[in-house]
Amino acid sequence: MIGPFKQELTQHYEYPPDRYAGTKAGTPVVRRLFGIVEGTRAGVAFAAALGIRDPWDFNQHKVTASEIDFAALRAELAPLEDGEQHLRDIDALQAFAAEGYDIYFLPNG
Repeated sequence: MIGPFKQELTQHYEYPPDRYAGTKAGTPVVRRLFGIVEGTRAGVAFAAALGIRDPWDFNQHKVTASEIDFAALRAELAPLEDGEQHLRDIDALQAFAAEGYDIYFLPNG
């Protein structure tokens, strides 16, 4: 995710909220979510829930927020070993999508 810093989103940023104490509103911030290492099936299902039909088609890697299937993300990622972290990442993704952040898919493989 890339978007303008907003104090009300600090709980979803990469670092603890106190690290952003001096950050000015509007400063670009980057947040990486979903370190999925469970393998190809989980990665392909994750990409599909983001609206990406082919994870290796780099033309599709800028995600359109309205195409994200949050229910599918929860169903697919919650049962995984890092499910609790994935659920926190889904909450963050929803918050960033609602604020118009730029969202990108980065394949792991």
